[in-house]
Amino acid sequence: MIVIPAIDLRGGRCVRLHQGRSDRETVFSEDPVAVAHQWKELGAERVHVVDLDGAFAGEPRQTALVTKIVAAMAPVPVEVGGGLRDLRAVETALDVEDTATLAREVAMPILASGGVGRVEDLGRLATIAGVVGAVVGRALYTGAIDLPRAKEVAAAGTGPAGSSRG
Repeated sequence: MIVIPAIDLRGGRCVRLHQGRSDRETVFSEDPVAVAHQWKELGAERVHVVDLDGAFAGEPRQTALVTKIVAAMAPVPVEVGGGLRDLRAVETALDVEDTATLAREVAMPILASGGVGRVEDLGRLATIAGVVGAVVGRALYTGAIDLPRAKEVAAAGTGPAGSSRG
């Protein structure tokens, strides 16, 4: 299982929403590209980027910023979401046909998202067959979870009691 740091974009900043409410946000950085670079330097194997402005508007709004994040993360994969509600928007986000074909033809693994507040949560998720990753946001930004330690726990598949995946 891998740990996938989340980068939620709103107004050009890196934010987290409390329970998805647009009126309850915490700003974690004014420079999301620097945040992406930080996750890459700490060993992130991929990042999860959400254009919250696009999600609320129904169409992508942070395309230029997402492009900069993808460039900063290269060659680390970047998942993108938010406002992708029609084929044109998805095609633009995918940048094109090879990726779209691959996505259609492979079985989809399970990525857990939401509710990961402690490294022990990752340990429990890592013991579940089929879960290949977990998106982690607020806990990384607040320091409740340290990315290098989270990666160790997720890779080992150990929960709080030291049980291992089998």
